[in-house]
Amino acid sequence: MARQELWVGLADQPGRLAAVAADLGACGARLVDLDMHADGDGSVVDRLVVDVPDDRHDELAAAAGRWGVVMAASL
Repeated sequence: MARQELWVGLADQPGRLAAVAADLGACGARLVDLDMHADGDGSVVDRLVVDVPDDRHDELAAAAGRWGVVMAASL
């Protein structure tokens, strides 16, 4: 299991973060930490820390790419 730090900018609308989390979860990622930062222009920047099985890292990268998620670091 690998821990990965992710950053994503989203419109501040109900259900947006849930949709990202569901897509990441579908590839086996388990959310272990979340920080949300309001951007002031109707958007938020979320910092997510997930655990993902080592053999599914490529799936995580693909899901992240669909949402414009920046995979910052392996922790």
